[in-house]
Amino acid sequence: MFPIFILLGYLTSVGLYLIVPVNDKFNKTRYFLNFAGMRSSSYYIGLFLADFIIYSISNFLLVGFVFVLDLGIFTENAGNLFLILTVLGFPYISLAYLFGFVFDNPETAFKWVFWFALLTYIAPLLLTANYMPKDVRDILTTVFKVSSPFISFNDALSEIGKQEATSVFSRITSYLGYNMI
Repeated sequence: MFPIFILLGYLTSVGLYLIVPVNDKFNKTRYFLNFAGMRSSSYYIGLFLADFIIYSISNFLLVGFVFVLDLGIFTENAGNLFLILTVLGFPYISLAYLFGFVFDNPETAFKWVFWFALLTYIAPLLLTANYMPKDVRDILTTVFKVSSPFISFNDALSEIGKQEATSVFSRITSYLGYNMI
């Protein structure tokens, strides 16, 4: 049950990482920065680093609460949990920026981004259900592991509950390695 709460927390907070880029587009701040000589790559790298620092603070708090609440297998694998959460940050924040290109108004973006993020999680689960032929399901599973960070995140967290900590690390890195492409 704990992985579901983590996932819901990340699905609902994805809007926090797209407010600044959409607001900068809405207020034409990026246009002024570009006119002043700042390249888009510098803008997005700086924005990503700032967002990743904020994201890392929430990771430290989450792992700290795992110890405070003594959540059994997650307490024993706190290092792996922190690794999963840290690696999730790269595609998670990038996905928020990708959603930001769809919207022009920050209020609209914040209202609708949860549904887009939920769709990137629910749609792959429905399309790779057992009613599909095995070959099609395997192909779709691979495609969705590349395109949706939440699917690999879900798989990596479920591996913590299934196996011992020594073999979990190799499986976690193989699942999350898809999202680093």
